[in-house]
Amino acid sequence: ASPPNGLGITLTGSQASVSKSYTTSVSSHSLFFSLELGSSSQLGSKASIVLAQIQTVGSNAWGSLDLVLSSSGQLSLDRYVNGALTQAISTGASLTAGTWHTFRLSETIGATAGSVALTMDGTSLASLTGINTGSRLIKGFSLGEIQPQQAKSLSGTLYFDNVYTTSP
Repeated sequence: ASPPNGLGITLTGSQASVSKSYTTSVSSHSLFFSLELGSSSQLGSKASIVLAQIQTVGSNAWGSLDLVLSSSGQLSLDRYVNGALTQAISTGASLTAGTWHTFRLSETIGATAGSVALTMDGTSLASLTGINTGSRLIKGFSLGEIQPQQAKSLSGTLYFDNVYTTSP
C-alpha cells in the first residue's frame, strides 16, 4: 500500500516538526488539521510526544497548549500559563493507527476569561472556559514530533494534512 497523501514526519525520538510564526501576535486562535499515525508506528513503553502546540510570545521550549500522545495511544492536553505547566487534561480518546483523524485545537488568552478546547472527528474531547490562560499572546504553532519524552523507541510516521488556522 502507498503512504497517505500528506506531510510525513518520521518518528525518530528526536524533534522533527514544522512551525508557523505569525507577524502579529493574537489573543484567540484555532488550529485545524488532519493527522494519521502511520499503521506501522511504534510508540514505545514510556514514550510520549507533543503532536501539536500553540505557542505564545516569550515561550521557549513549551507552548501554551500542547496536544500530547502517550505510549498507550491516549491523547491529553497540557496547559501552560506564562511558561509553567498548569494542568494536564486527559481526554479519554486515543488515535487509531492507519486512520485519518481531524482536529481543532483552540485557545483564547485571558486572566479570567480564557478558554481552551479540543475536538477530534467532530467530537468535543475537552472544553474549559472562564480560566486563566495567562497574558502572553499567541505567536504561532508547531505540528510534528515536538519534545519527545523518553522517546528512543519511537518509530513510524506521522502524517499531517489540511492545516489551517483562524489567525493571520
